[in-house]
Amino acid sequence: TATITVGDDAGVTYTLVGGAIDGFALGSLTPVNSTTYTATFTVTGSGTDIAAGADIPVSGLVLADAADVPNQSAVYSTPISQGSDPIDANVPTLSSVTIASNNSGNTNPTWAKVGDVVTLSFTANEALAGGTDEPAVTIAGHTLAEADVNGSGTTWTAVYTMAGGDTEGPVAFTVNFKDVALNSGTAVTAITSGSNVTFDKTNPTI
Repeated sequence: TATITVGDDAGVTYTLVGGAIDGFALGSLTPVNSTTYTATFTVTGSGTDIAAGADIPVSGLVLADAADVPNQSAVYSTPISQGSDPIDANVPTLSSVTIASNNSGNTNPTWAKVGDVVTLSFTANEALAGGTDEPAVTIAGHTLAEADVNGSGTTWTAVYTMAGGDTEGPVAFTVNFKDVALNSGTAVTAITSGSNVTFDKTNPTI
């Protein structure tokens, strides 16, 4: 919601001809009193992020009165300058996702057996939310507890100890995540580099 201060409208309700804030179209112009109006804009994806404390651009803001031939205001384009007013107009993405096993007794991190710890490491392009909104991770079909997902900012890890009841083969995973503005990224189910971990719980026989 944007608050707009105007010259006294003398009881003649103004209308919105056009305008945008940070490139997002304004709408729903509503009078509060004779010198104050509000308008709204909706932040959509793939817009321009604005850091806290930075000026927010205003473009093409024009109001009109209700005369038979409406009188329009001059175009207003002075940026909004406030102390803390970030806009996050982009969803987060994971730029790096890798998985490895400690494969006790073996130096090959692409294999895991029962009791081995599989670590999923991922890096985001921006800081991710923590606390109750921290990344939700599943490994081998198991939803991990909060204690098993660790990290802050852009760098995170998740760990799971393979068990006898897990299915053999490539270890599947899913990462659901949000940035600090609680924009949700697209769930990730594949690594970006390296090799997958394969779970093998069967002892060899001769």
